[in-house]
Amino acid sequence: MTEKPFISVILPTRNRPQLKEALNSLAAQTSKDFEICLVDNQSKNPTSEEIRAMLDAAGIPFKYVRTEESFEYAPYNLGLAFAEGDYVIFFSDDDTYGHSFIEAVKANLTANPQTVWLHGDATVIIEGREPCDREVRDYSCYPPRAMLVDFRGGIFPFQGTCVYKRSVIVELGGMRPLYYCEDFDLWLRLLAKGHKPCKLQFPYLNYFDHQGKHMDRAKKDVALVKSLTDFRDSLENTGLRHEASAYLRSVKLRVFAKKLLAKFGLRKYEVRL
Repeated sequence: MTEKPFISVILPTRNRPQLKEALNSLAAQTSKDFEICLVDNQSKNPTSEEIRAMLDAAGIPFKYVRTEESFEYAPYNLGLAFAEGDYVIFFSDDDTYGHSFIEAVKANLTANPQTVWLHGDATVIIEGREPCDREVRDYSCYPPRAMLVDFRGGIFPFQGTCVYKRSVIVELGGMRPLYYCEDFDLWLRLLAKGHKPCKLQFPYLNYFDHQGKHMDRAKKDVALVKSLTDFRDSLENTGLRHEASAYLRSVKLRVFAKKLLAKFGLRKYEVRL
């Protein structure tokens, strides 16, 4: 492919054995009008040589970059800097796509060039359970506050299905350094600019849900407060600003409740608001 690709798939990885399956799902795409921008975040297993061999075997144009940055947002932004496609996807190194995902995305965006942000359903896979299809709303049919209502209820887009117009993401400055909230923060900033996601029908993504994933919940809450505060303060839409304020209050209340429980040695109780 001599012309620039339609889509750049930005794929950060670090010591992920499932990387080969992720790359195999890209190699099997019915449309090849994309490139892989793989950012190797100091992997040791597989090694950099093994990763390069996987990329060669995939037969898709690729860029390989190795970085010493350990923060999650940094590899995404590095991949964005090297991407040449009109659109970008931030893909996870342990998920896989159905074979016609890129083809369906290209057909949708070609028919609707005004679309800035596309997302879709996914098949959620949890070890020891039956896979289940998870549907998401077509937010283009709802007022912006509907997305915030879903966020407060714990319903979020699947990052691997989100396809963005690259120029808009570059203009926004890419991902911000917010602990485990980088994608959430990006969605809020897109929403603040008036960009609601349109929906791609059918579950093309196999999303592997690692429920045992370790994270510092307190640090994540701090990042949530920062992201929501910036979002609220950037809004002119009164209704949306009111919804953002309510969401922010609920997060702050959860943080306060957790601190209070910890003070009295009641850490085992879960706080859900």
